[in-house]
Amino acid sequence: MLQLIQIQIRFIGTEMECVLKSLSQLLRLFCTLVLTLPVLISGFSAHAQQQVVFADSPYPPYVLGEIGNEKPFGGTAVDLVRQLFDELPDYQASFQLMPWKRVLRSLQEGSVDGVTMVAYTQERATYLDFSAALVEYQLALFYSKEAFPNGFEWETLSDLSEFNIGVVEGYLSDSKMHEFVEQGAPLTLLRLSGTEDQLFGMLMRGRVDLICFKLGSGKTLLRQKGWNDMIQPNAKPVYQGSYHLGFSKAMQHQALMEKLDAYINAWQETGKLQAILHPHSPDN
Repeated sequence: MLQLIQIQIRFIGTEMECVLKSLSQLLRLFCTLVLTLPVLISGFSAHAQQQVVFADSPYPPYVLGEIGNEKPFGGTAVDLVRQLFDELPDYQASFQLMPWKRVLRSLQEGSVDGVTMVAYTQERATYLDFSAALVEYQLALFYSKEAFPNGFEWETLSDLSEFNIGVVEGYLSDSKMHEFVEQGAPLTLLRLSGTEDQLFGMLMRGRVDLICFKLGSGKTLLRQKGWNDMIQPNAKPVYQGSYHLGFSKAMQHQALMEKLDAYINAWQETGKLQAILHPHSPDN
């Protein structure tokens, strides 16, 4: 009987030892979790960046790519946004390519956050907030060298009354030229629902007398397409303004814009902004 009791005591002692050992292991695991959890949480928070989606249409040299591809493959405005967001670890920028009219519609709807290069107009200001100015632009009139072998000159908008002027619907040149008409300028505008390639094609085929387009991007397009022998821009600007980053009012990005404006203004002062947007300029 005594021997049986001793056996039972040894069994209970062994069982208790196992239980205590298991409890000790659980306690060590719990302490480890308590100590590492704040590190895990802080690490997660540090990498939980706010995604900011930019929608753009191909616009050399600022946005390079082809409609049909999901993302641009480069461009100086894309480079600028990436470098700006490198300074803002709480945010991450991504890019989408789409036709320009869809870009504007997406910004109105708030289905994307921003656009990299956009000019201010009264109509756009109803649904966009604009950053500090990035770079100036000019709108110019382009003409066919065949139609005007001695060149084309004009002084006032009234001098353009006898010509049909082509613009792309929804583009800045369309908005500005229609503003001139609303202010009383005697202009005849033909609106193309298409692309700048089609607009320049209309000029070469004689479908319009002149076209209005951004001077810098128009020159880039002529060089890329090999059209310099056929089309010439007039040196006198129709309008001058500036490009901005644009953000959908629906997305409420005021805090982000304040941070971006601080860098934009600082880089404007140092020349870094110009160096990024126009790296091949003689000034850089």
